[in-house]
Amino acid sequence: MTDMMKRGNLAMGFDQTTIAHEFSSTKDGGQIKVTALDENDNQTITEIRSHTRDIQKDFTDGNFTKLFFIHAESVPGTDAMS
Repeated sequence: MTDMMKRGNLAMGFDQTTIAHEFSSTKDGGQIKVTALDENDNQTITEIRSHTRDIQKDFTDGNFTKLFFIHAESVPGTDAMS
């Protein structure tokens, strides 16, 4: 497991090897879809829901520190989101 995945486990609250991320652009920004690889993994699904509520609040508040923590660098688009 990479260091980034380990930091992701800490910051997001779920095991990165049990999920899939899908990033897509939209006309007014973008979206991230996070799904559990096992549709019966209720623990991970609950953890994803909790994380997405937390990150929505963080982004609304202009707080992008988790992105930097996970990636250990500025993520493209963070300046524009800020």
